[in-house]
Amino acid sequence: SSFAQADYPCFILDDALAPIWCNEAAENLNLTKGYATHFVAMTLARSPWAAGLLANQLAVTLNLSDGALMGRNITLLPLPGQQYLVTVMAASNLPFIPAFSQNLRNDITDIFLLLPLLEKNIEDARELEYSERIYRNCYRMLRSAVNTSTLNQLIQNQPVKAQLIDLNLLAEKLCNGVNTICSPKSNIPLTFIKCEIPLFIEGDEKILATAILNVLQNAYIYTRDGNEIVLRLSATGGRAVLTVTDKGAGIKPENLLHIFDLYFSVLPYDDDCDRPGLGVGLALTKETICRMGGTVAVESRFGYGTSLTLAIPLALDSFFASPPAEYIMDKYSPLFVQMCDICCFPTR
Repeated sequence: SSFAQADYPCFILDDALAPIWCNEAAENLNLTKGYATHFVAMTLARSPWAAGLLANQLAVTLNLSDGALMGRNITLLPLPGQQYLVTVMAASNLPFIPAFSQNLRNDITDIFLLLPLLEKNIEDARELEYSERIYRNCYRMLRSAVNTSTLNQLIQNQPVKAQLIDLNLLAEKLCNGVNTICSPKSNIPLTFIKCEIPLFIEGDEKILATAILNVLQNAYIYTRDGNEIVLRLSATGGRAVLTVTDKGAGIKPENLLHIFDLYFSVLPYDDDCDRPGLGVGLALTKETICRMGGTVAVESRFGYGTSLTLAIPLALDSFFASPPAEYIMDKYSPLFVQMCDICCFPTR
């Protein structure tokens, strides 16, 4: 009776994971008609250890990565008669994320400050390579901290800075910045195609820049030399449309439905060309665009390339300007943080 009166969704599933009961909170969220079956089965398929715990009659709690319920926890509790109780609740660990992120940034800052001092006493070229690896991994940790904290801010519906953004200008300076810091290390050119008409949208420029750079980051790291990446802007139906197209690895069909899932990350090739990321970047991109009233779409053919499109409602035309070199002058800007896997870092 306590679960029937709970203000969070609750289900009871049979031994085949089919729903046989749900409470009013689940009905109010339209989580019936097989949703529980589909999600639980998908979750267990991607978490063999969870299936093992259930087989031994132990409770399992997992973080949800499904669109409308992203950021919540699902708990599966075995019941007598080979049935399962499923509850969906707000993730209790979310409030601690900002504090964790800030503490991590403080530690990374200390490393950034100490590395140049250590490098002054290094003469061996191989040891300098180790220093470069430490530096790049610090940027990766900083990226994880920034993306996780920002995504938490969006999921919790916390206020973000609202401003008028010239998308043509923002995309141009991001592309120029990426070409500037990545071309010495990467043989993959980034082409920018500007829209012929002004594209003004409303949102938080720094968060939007992070979202766009996450798309470009994926286009770069999941590819090979000889690839071509194009960022194209256009307008249709009262929306600004930003499309990033590459001729890289593409996405396997079985992974295509999950690329925006929180913490979902896989290697595109069969070899170990690179390690997958944390799986937060594209989830952040989708959440950012949805918060702006927009949509995200992806088309991909494995082995041939991917096209990812962000469509954002247009705002009224207005004056907007910011220094084009702004993102390059700040070595901790989203440009360096998000592109840290393939960029050349500023002088330390």
